[in-house]
Amino acid sequence: MFVSCQQEAPEVVAEIFQPKHQHEAYSHALKEIGLNDSALGKAWLSAAQNVFDQPTVVTLPFKEEFYVDASTVSGSGYKFDVHRGQRVDISLEKTIVDSTDIFLDVFRIDVDSLSQFTHIASLNDSSMSLAFESNIDAAYILRFQTELLRSGRYIIKINSAPALAFPVSGKTKSAIGSLFGAPRDAGRRMHHGIDIFAKRHTEIIASCDGYISSTKSNDLGGNVIWLKDRKRNQNLYYAHLESILVQEGDIVKRGDVLGTVGNSGNAVTTAPHLHYGLYSNGPIDPYHFVVETRSRYNKVLAKEELIGKTIRTKEATNMKVYNLLRRGRTSPIPKYQIADIIGISGAYYRVALPDDSEGYVFYDDIEELKRPIRRSTIKEPYQIIDRPVVPHIVIADGDNPAQRVYGIHQDAVYLMDDLGQVSWGRISS
Repeated sequence: MFVSCQQEAPEVVAEIFQPKHQHEAYSHALKEIGLNDSALGKAWLSAAQNVFDQPTVVTLPFKEEFYVDASTVSGSGYKFDVHRGQRVDISLEKTIVDSTDIFLDVFRIDVDSLSQFTHIASLNDSSMSLAFESNIDAAYILRFQTELLRSGRYIIKINSAPALAFPVSGKTKSAIGSLFGAPRDAGRRMHHGIDIFAKRHTEIIASCDGYISSTKSNDLGGNVIWLKDRKRNQNLYYAHLESILVQEGDIVKRGDVLGTVGNSGNAVTTAPHLHYGLYSNGPIDPYHFVVETRSRYNKVLAKEELIGKTIRTKEATNMKVYNLLRRGRTSPIPKYQIADIIGISGAYYRVALPDDSEGYVFYDDIEELKRPIRRSTIKEPYQIIDRPVVPHIVIADGDNPAQRVYGIHQDAVYLMDDLGQVSWGRISS
């Protein structure tokens, strides 16, 4: 079930990334010309739905290069988690591509129903990117699909980063010494912020564009600054400062110096640090708003040149497959299983089996079809079949003395002759 993006949706989405409905328009066009009842149209619509039923679960940052074959119908779905306060940036690169319509959309998964999705952002065609900030902890699905009968090679990148700048100059999360929710005053109150330790007089900076709403001192926080973030309708609280370098009413930009680290107020017995809080209808944990998560993509060990090629497994192995209801599972596949490589991500190949199932196989578990798995040609009677899954059609009795077996799928064998001509066969019992 889909719902449109609400006015008060819990994401900050720039106007250029507001949801577009090109995918729905294309689906409607298929129906208008009667293709929705054709095998091709049904396959495209089914692939679009499968994105939600069986997305690939990924950890950010994520990068995948993949190939879309004009002779096949496909769609890709990536499911990822986002913390409140994180910005997500998604980019699409076209390396080799036909002129084609591309549909790239992000949906939030409803927390109360895994079958309900809210469309929150779409591709900006001019920059081939989209972005949003999340105001809640939530899971999202990125859907990628192209129009029918078009080939292309693409790279998708999904990154997350804190929406706000780290408030102490030159410091990172390693300087955080106390987290949100820690007990204070023997448990009589909770810590509504994070404490960032640094040398006295270290510069404190504005985490966002905004204006200074107050610089009034108090017994608890000592020298404090309140910064209003109008974009997100929230208030940033800086406490225990040594010095304040701004005045109430000042307009500041992200990165501007506001003051310096100290231990004023009730922090006089502790080492100099900044108490950093965030408020919007109550206190919010600011950790993910300012802390960088893992920023490097997984090292690419899979070979880019194998994308689009047919390979086989070296030994019996497991194919990683994912869906919405089960976070991850594996499917055993046998030695010499034939598969097509449709993408690479880090140390994994994304493969499609002849039965149309897809998943990820570790880079060292596959090999190219450089030699047959048998030294000799087929001696047994065999038949040439149109495809390796049931039902299939017998095309002819096999009579090519040069055909050798290069792999398998279930009870079918993948055949190739000396000229590189391939076919599927079934050895007669």
